[in-house]
Amino acid sequence: MPLLQVRNFPPDLHNALLERAEQEQRTVSQQTIVLLRAALSSQHDNLSRRRAVLAQIRDNPPKSTADLDVVQGLRQDRER
Repeated sequence: MPLLQVRNFPPDLHNALLERAEQEQRTVSQQTIVLLRAALSSQHDNLSRRRAVLAQIRDNPPKSTADLDVVQGLRQDRER
């Protein structure tokens, strides 16, 4: 299994990682893997969602600016 070494790791981040690992009853290594997987997965999910929205806009452009409810769109996006 590959080894990962991080230099100059910020102390506050290290403390937060230790606390989270303890709360979740994991080792620091296990907790690091869990957090990295979640972060990388959500980044991929966000990119996929953006691509889908852009494709939908491209395939179905609004007929007029009246079709665009910017405020409602922002609210829906924030609720995700």
